[in-house]
Amino acid sequence: MIDRKTFWRRYSSDIIAMLIFSAISFPLTLLYQVTIAGASTEQWLYMKLIYLPLRFAGAYFLGCLIDQIRVRLSAQGNLVRRAIADALSLSLYQVPLYCLSAIIVGISWYAMAITSVLWILDNIFLGWLYGYILNQTRKYLYT
Repeated sequence: MIDRKTFWRRYSSDIIAMLIFSAISFPLTLLYQVTIAGASTEQWLYMKLIYLPLRFAGAYFLGCLIDQIRVRLSAQGNLVRRAIADALSLSLYQVPLYCLSAIIVGISWYAMAITSVLWILDNIFLGWLYGYILNQTRKYLYT
């Protein structure tokens, strides 16, 4: 069991990593949710208003999920396996939250399916970047 001070230091480093990664990946998500999947700008905005608080509230959970999957996939510290673990963790965390938010807003199932697939592909290509950002923020803020 970790104490409160350790928890909050780690949670804050996980939130900062998520903020940095969100700023980098924001244009891509806007592009494929509105342009490719066909969701309206209003739907996208309302969905983000629901999705983002849920996403940031669970930042610590995402950090724990990444740590657990990294342990299972990259015991030797292999960079490729670590990137796969980061991408898998992001997908397991973000896609269900996105689907819940999209259902609440009323985004069509077709647009939700397209966006989910594109989000998984996005995580495959950018998951390593989130892992790197997470490692750096933990290095500076958590340790």
